[in-house]
Amino acid sequence: MATPIEDAISQANVGLIRAFNEGTPEDLMCFYTDTSLVLPPGESATQGRQALLARWARMFSPGQRLELVTTTVDQLTQDIALETGLYRKSIPSTEDFSGHYAALWRRVDGEWRIDLDIWNGPLSDPPPPSADTT
Repeated sequence: MATPIEDAISQANVGLIRAFNEGTPEDLMCFYTDTSLVLPPGESATQGRQALLARWARMFSPGQRLELVTTTVDQLTQDIALETGLYRKSIPSTEDFSGHYAALWRRVDGEWRIDLDIWNGPLSDPPPPSADTT
């Protein structure tokens, strides 16, 4: 049975995946803190709301799909949790890629938001699709 923090992060991920798949960077930003740090593989770090908004706007592609398969959610303090898992990103006319991710979530005004987002990739063996991804 899932814990309340696992449920909260799972629900936040449903909205995050929806915003990502719809290609709406403004909607995606409501899942990040104002000072979030994003550390993608092979690229420079991006920090802060405006920089992240510009980054997401540049990287979105029509028809893209993101899937997340959460493997762990550990509540570190009352207002901080660490989520780890696997991701798969699909973009039409390109090869799918996947990898591991870690997200440090922080509770801000009662809502869980990503404060640190790190992912790697690609994996040589992609993760299986999850029945509960959106």
